Amino acid sequence: MKKIFPIILILLFISACRHQGLEKIILNKENHLTENQIEQAMDTVTTYFYENSSFGDKLIDISYDSDKEKEFWKHNKLPKEVVNESDKIVLFSTYKAGKYRTAATPDAIYENYMYILTKTNSNDWEIIDQGY
Repeated sequence: MKKIFPIILILLFISACRHQGLEKIILNKENHLTENQIEQAMDTVTTYFYENSSFGDKLIDISYDSDKEKEFWKHNKLPKEVVNESDKIVLFSTYKAGKYRTAATPDAIYENYMYILTKTNSNDWEIIDQGY
């Protein structure tokens, strides 16, 4: 245990440095989700973003806007993974492309990138779709 503790502290420090400056925005919260649930969904996306980005991308902000979410669901079907309609959320993010990207312009800013999440049986958030 004594050997693992310093490693855990280092990983927590790296994680905190990575997420430094990330702006979390909650607008027009007119739904069934609590602010804590929304922030947990945002944390799920943030962790996923940095665990799966090997291009040096940087997440600038992540937001929840119930008006934008309602508009999204007017034009899109509910994914089959969503069992309970109240257990879904759509988050929007802005990120800066990293210097190792070849298909995208390095340092370009991409806005309104969406993440669709649903709750799992263990009540955690899971990303089921993403994109524009």
